[in-house]
Amino acid sequence: MFARNLQIANELEQLALLLEIDEANVFKIRAYKEASRVIRSFESPLSSIVQLDGIKGIGPGIKGVVDSIIKGEEPEELKKMRKKIPPSLLEIARLPGIGPKSLKTLWQNDILDLETLERKAKEHQLRDLPGFGAKSEFKILSDLELYRGHKDLYVGGEALEVALALKEKLLEFNEVGRVEITGELRRYEPLVSQIELLVEKKPGLNEKLLLESLGIIEKDGKMYLIAGYRVQLHFVAPENFGSELLKTTGPGEFVGHFREVSSEDEEEKVFISANYNFVPAELRHAKKALNFLSEELPQLVELADIKGDLHMHSRYSDGAVTINEMASSAKSLGYQYIAICDHSRSLTIARGLTPERLAEQGREIEKLNEELEIKIFKGTEVDILKDGSLDFPEETLAKLDWVIASIHSNFKMAKSEMTQRLIKAIENPYVRAIGHISGRLLAKRSGYEFLWDEILKACKDTGTVLEINATPDRLDVPWEMLEACLESGVKIVINTDAHSPQGLRNMIWGVMTARRGLVPKEQIINTYSLEEFTEWLKHKKA
Repeated sequence: MFARNLQIANELEQLALLLEIDEANVFKIRAYKEASRVIRSFESPLSSIVQLDGIKGIGPGIKGVVDSIIKGEEPEELKKMRKKIPPSLLEIARLPGIGPKSLKTLWQNDILDLETLERKAKEHQLRDLPGFGAKSEFKILSDLELYRGHKDLYVGGEALEVALALKEKLLEFNEVGRVEITGELRRYEPLVSQIELLVEKKPGLNEKLLLESLGIIEKDGKMYLIAGYRVQLHFVAPENFGSELLKTTGPGEFVGHFREVSSEDEEEKVFISANYNFVPAELRHAKKALNFLSEELPQLVELADIKGDLHMHSRYSDGAVTINEMASSAKSLGYQYIAICDHSRSLTIARGLTPERLAEQGREIEKLNEELEIKIFKGTEVDILKDGSLDFPEETLAKLDWVIASIHSNFKMAKSEMTQRLIKAIENPYVRAIGHISGRLLAKRSGYEFLWDEILKACKDTGTVLEINATPDRLDVPWEMLEACLESGVKIVINTDAHSPQGLRNMIWGVMTARRGLVPKEQIINTYSLEEFTEWLKHKKA
């Protein structure tokens, strides 16, 4: 997603939430939510409301709000709602599972900040409020602990879009030479504490004026963008650009292995001067990173190796565009095949498909396969229900090319029960892959618990694949668990779970997650050519 679009979408989403807390017109709320979703999936940076002409559901009112945001102004309706509803209530809204109705209840009971919420939960004073209970108190306390550990962190994928926009602006200045994203973002850390850029300064550069022109402000001794991201710009002379790039990329343990970092204009020269092999930034966190300085790197997967994306959504469920548009966008990325995996019927919030609508979609896919130069596999992201059964009967699944099974509900189960739930799905003869297996949402929700060894054994025994979900707030399988996958011989598929053409570009985060986990190309099934993958599909599960 583009940084400007992200800002606009977030503002519209906040306005919708505030209106919903205030119990405003439901159609108005829905319109703002839909506009936010559309703008998140926009294929280009939004710089004028003219770009919104002809888009269903975006009328003059929403255009006016968007126009204000584009101009750097606070929309009048948003200003009004921010005055009416305590701003601290929005911080409570960041806790998972606390929706508009619950927020309204808290507001009415003068519970307006996290400290009061925590105190009331500990004193068991929430359970008597409408919509709350004893379980709610326990969950809120658990979620608060997670939130406080991550509240000053940003999802890497979103921060990267902001960093790219900032880099583009920096390069417009005549007094600025090279600019590189550095720090945690350059290492593709899932969560980052700040946006860092290395800026090559030319004669005449006024750093203070530059920061002001970029809208960077100081707060408590730290620098922030107006949008809220903490940012650090490292200004450096051309002759030291390479050495400073190494130092600022980190992590400290890796950089510390260089007894002396020579002053060089290119980073690769620093490695050569130290008589070391070059180690890509995304690998420098690994335990084996220091070994790679003197040993040959393994042949890890690269973005160019990906031949298809086997988990994406269309308008049939909660996607933003048609199957044709998703397929055409995938084709433009050089893919040979895709799988459309819309949600199954129990996920009503995502407009899950009935077997009848799934069959209708299948007929459309067959027609498109006759017209397009990319293969579309008929698939589904079928829900794994609480007892491990699937949301579609086997006779429905048998008609599909590709089935990915995922958990979207009932996260709070005993470890043994969750393990058996997953294993039952893994053992289904039609399930070829398990989606976002830990269920985590970075900085929002920790994953559910299960026994990894038993899951890996079941996957290996049945030939079931595990997905690395490349959605930036998932990145699941977590890279830390990929070593165990490799050792067990379980195959991997890297998917974007895209709900729009823009979402397809998140594949880089899936690939980098795999690289951070040292996954070789041959372990990943969507590096197979269309012919190889089609042949792989012919082999039934064990």
